[in-house]
Amino acid sequence: MLMLYEFRTLFLSPVAYIVGFAFSLLMVLIFLFLLDDYSRFSQPCHLMVLFFKSMWLPTVFFLPVITMRSVALERDNGMLDTFILLPIRRIWIVLSKFFVTYFYYMILWLGVYLFPFIAGCISKELTLSLQITDSVIVNGGMFFIFCSSTLFISLGIFISSIVPSQLASSVASFVVLFFILIAGQMLQYAAVQNYFDGMHLQSVTDIMDVFMQIEDFCNGIIDTRVIMFYITAACLCLFATAITIERH
Repeated sequence: MLMLYEFRTLFLSPVAYIVGFAFSLLMVLIFLFLLDDYSRFSQPCHLMVLFFKSMWLPTVFFLPVITMRSVALERDNGMLDTFILLPIRRIWIVLSKFFVTYFYYMILWLGVYLFPFIAGCISKELTLSLQITDSVIVNGGMFFIFCSSTLFISLGIFISSIVPSQLASSVASFVVLFFILIAGQMLQYAAVQNYFDGMHLQSVTDIMDVFMQIEDFCNGIIDTRVIMFYITAACLCLFATAITIERH
């Protein structure tokens, strides 16, 4: 029942389709720009690696819009009070919101997954020269998206539960997600510049540097520490959301 309600709330809202269209348009433009750039100039980084690194744009700009409605919307229209009165564990309410949002976001990314194969059908010569359908790179990049999105979505839902309005939730999620995405880069730079003891900081920077993780996953290097970090952090955010709703 909860899952059905969340699906109806999300997919009957025009916001889902507006965000979906804007998301697809942005990723298509980025992909076409990279195709044009790489077809004319040789680049040190593989096209698909750089394409997956652009995931910070939809993460920062679209995920806050998707997750801001999770709890803040129901608090505004009074549905949250109704859910609290029902004999349902709060964690099931939170999990239903998470899984429906995650399912929707993965649908958007599965559309992106088809981009290199569609380009291959249009121009096989260009595809072979740029190797954009390399299964290791494409599947590795998508696997990282699947893992990292668990944290970003759960964090957005948590922020939606503690911020009083949808707009404030969107802004707060934007700031927090942006900080998370650049924090690893800043720590990595600090380690390289010897601002801190690099030996002690290396494990922290490896987990925090999202862009380095994308490159590793695209190259077939799957770090289980990174996977466990995202899953554990996501579980903590969802648990904290359930506690916040309980105290509402």
